[in-house]
Amino acid sequence: MKKSSTTIFVFFLFFTGINCFAGDDDPTYSTTDNYSWVSEAYRYTYQLKDSDGNYTTIIDNQSLYFLKEGRQAGSLEEAFSGALPSSGTYTGGKFIFKAWIVKAWAVINGTTWYTNNTTDSSFEYQYYATDNVSKYGEWTLDVESMSAFQTTGGFVTEQTFYTPLVIGDENVILTGLNVSDPNDGIATTDNATSKWEHGIYFEKERLFKGLVLGEPKKMIRINYNATITGRDNMTGDVVMILDENGKYLDGNFYRGYRGNIPRTLVYALRAMHVEFSNLASDGLSGGYVMRFEGSDDYRYKVIEGSFNCSNGTATLVKIQSLDDDLNVQATLNAGDNSSDGKVLQGSGWNLNASGTTTCQDLTSN
Repeated sequence: MKKSSTTIFVFFLFFTGINCFAGDDDPTYSTTDNYSWVSEAYRYTYQLKDSDGNYTTIIDNQSLYFLKEGRQAGSLEEAFSGALPSSGTYTGGKFIFKAWIVKAWAVINGTTWYTNNTTDSSFEYQYYATDNVSKYGEWTLDVESMSAFQTTGGFVTEQTFYTPLVIGDENVILTGLNVSDPNDGIATTDNATSKWEHGIYFEKERLFKGLVLGEPKKMIRINYNATITGRDNMTGDVVMILDENGKYLDGNFYRGYRGNIPRTLVYALRAMHVEFSNLASDGLSGGYVMRFEGSDDYRYKVIEGSFNCSNGTATLVKIQSLDDDLNVQATLNAGDNSSDGKVLQGSGWNLNASGTTTCQDLTSN
């Protein structure tokens, strides 16, 4: 029997930043002239979830290095190829993020700052950079050791495959692809009170992470925002990945930037489920209801809206917060003001009913 081939692109792209020394100004530095992101790595465990709800660990406590941007050298493909089960149907996966490791330097106001050769296991505000080159090395954020994540062994994100992964009659091909935001760079601020928003950030913003079954050929990015008098907008993007035929492969919610950029619209992670209405045959316009994994006090976030790649428009119907059993705990309709922080991050924000859609072709190398 002839075997078909399923191509799986893997995006291990974690949204975070390094706090360093904050200067007097608030510039954003270019990605080429003022710093070098030498390398980054994730120490992680990955599990597959079968159709009965059981998990199989296929990669346990390994470190994966990314050298700058772009397609990787093959270590990711080799790791997964050698670890996949010989058969079975899998409906999702679980990524357990244990540590983030970065080596980088930046020139700020004539001073070269380096990542400290140190391990940090606390979210408390610290300086993560030094101007002493003898202390230059890998800065490690040891998530697994943090008290908040000791019961789970790290920061856990779950994935539901839009199309179940069937192993046996198919050849499974794995390859690595990074989708980087064009605003990668260094941003600074010295007037924020939040421990996450104060400092210089070696920003490596990325729009998607996870396993997808099929080759990504297009990315749809739907931007929504909320406004309040006297403050910058909250903003965030619904991200969809499509194959060459316009079939939806997977999605994510992109939370916006740190540093000088205002807070995210909602705290949400990868897409867990999506339903479409009036979807075009090429997948480039239509309505959707997408459920995301929540990253605040709520298990899920649901965003309902529409998008259109041809004219760049988007509409928003509502955003909801759900509990573990998919019960709606809070709803904010587009055009209304938030009365609390159950959906948006604070009260008094007007959720705009219109947004923008940008669509771009993706290449694998």
